[in-house]
Amino acid sequence: MKEHEASTLVEFRKRFSEEDMAAILEASIRRPEKSRNDEDSDDPPNGGALALDAACCPADIAYPQDVNLLNQAREKLEQMVDEICKSAGEKKPRTYRKRARRDVGYIVRFVQNGVKLTETQKI
Repeated sequence: MKEHEASTLVEFRKRFSEEDMAAILEASIRRPEKSRNDEDSDDPPNGGALALDAACCPADIAYPQDVNLLNQAREKLEQMVDEICKSAGEKKPRTYRKRARRDVGYIVRFVQNGVKLTETQKI
């Protein structure tokens, strides 16, 4: 394996000529149609520089290592199992819901207190 390999998208893009790429770009960008009001307006044309900052991103994004994200996935999965069993008229399988909920609470308490779980404490 090479140290720096191009992605599949780059390999795909290299198959097109400059004219083809310009046509694809032109087709993918919709431009508003000009009306009479646009031509007669006294507004100055847009200009200047747009400054974008990555620090403006939302702060409420859940990260994959969050225990809460895992708990939400568990709860949604339990709801899906309930709905499927209800619609099929089948008995619900054993899912150990109470134990899973207890274990999540156990982990959350340790994480909130900043305690690292040892091998004997791991669930």
